[in-house]
Amino acid sequence: MDIIETLKKYKRINDQFECLGNILIEYTGNDEVVYIPEGIKKIGDMAFRRAPENTKVIHLPSSVTTIGIAAFAYCPSLEYVYGEHVTEIHEYAFWGCKKMKKGYFPKLKKYYNEAFHGTFMSVHMPSKAKILWLSRWR
Repeated sequence: MDIIETLKKYKRINDQFECLGNILIEYTGNDEVVYIPEGIKKIGDMAFRRAPENTKVIHLPSSVTTIGIAAFAYCPSLEYVYGEHVTEIHEYAFWGCKKMKKGYFPKLKKYYNEAFHGTFMSVHMPSKAKILWLSRWR
């Protein structure tokens, strides 16, 4: 895909969400409670890398099914993420979120072994969710 085609897919929603197609690539808002817009299907890799100090709660709409690599890594104040329809969480998604208390993912099907590393969070997910091991841990 060339740069022109990529740029055609870029959009900004509510001056807070930068997207490529239906993938959230960066959150630029400043809210304590964040509601991701309906229609976003994936929280992209490192999408919240510049999350403000005050972001504590993130609500994912029913359209979000995937959380990318390090999507919420090092969000300093993040405490809760509600993703009722999330089915896949990639490695390091919540890496270093030391204030994280709870993740709600009742439809989770698979996640990487390092997805919740560095947190002390309680994760609500089905007991049959499949863990995918990174090759270095095999």
